[in-house]
Amino acid sequence: MSFFKRRKVLVPGVLIFLSFLILTLRFTSDSSSDIFLSFLAPFQKVLTSSWTRLVRFKENLSADSGKEDLQKEVARLNSKIVELEEEKLENQRLRRLLIFKERTSFEELLADSVGAKVIGREPTNWYRIVTIDKGKKEGIQKGMPVITAEGIVGYIDETGRNTSQVRLILDRSASVGGLIQRSRENGVVRGRGTALCEMVYLSPEADIKKGDLVISSGLGGRYPSSLRIGKIVSIKKESFLQKAEVLPSVDFSRLEEVLVLKKF
Repeated sequence: MSFFKRRKVLVPGVLIFLSFLILTLRFTSDSSSDIFLSFLAPFQKVLTSSWTRLVRFKENLSADSGKEDLQKEVARLNSKIVELEEEKLENQRLRRLLIFKERTSFEELLADSVGAKVIGREPTNWYRIVTIDKGKKEGIQKGMPVITAEGIVGYIDETGRNTSQVRLILDRSASVGGLIQRSRENGVVRGRGTALCEMVYLSPEADIKKGDLVISSGLGGRYPSSLRIGKIVSIKKESFLQKAEVLPSVDFSRLEEVLVLKKF
């Protein structure tokens, strides 16, 4: 029998015995009974105090156990909420890709596209390359364009059996034939290794404005025409040329799912 169990039995037993003894002695008028009662009083006080502490200790144990169970349940529910929110957001992103596939004019290109998830980034440079979870097994080959519903992401740079590396349009070595949608001015959009691209080879008289949408021209053969690249956010005029900063349509900091165009 454990210490607490023995104490649980012993203390009330002693208290009952003392109470019975005190009650018996109170019916006697003998002076010896008074002396004996005086002798027992401190013991009765100690035993009563011990019993009170034991009861409180048991109540605290019960309360602590209940609190721990409650904390576990709260943690479980919070985890479930996060899990459901992640599923909801993923479904929303996949739904946008599906709607894009159904409404775009590139039906033939998209009919044979492959959806993939971003599973890795370069730890020292998020603006260069990402890794996706599809590869040669799904028919993906080097050079294939990679897009989202928002616009151009980049192209397949390397392929493995189950994964591929995508070189982003933000990378310094990447470039896209660009077209100002409003004025039909042609140029080249190239990466700078930052969150912004730049559009170059624009003539000094080129009609470009801040906020203009830049789309792919199809020149160069790497990407289909009419895909979103981004918007003009600033313009710099030089002696013989103009250049402009372009904010990509794709939010690369939140890139999670992409489409690989296999037929282009």
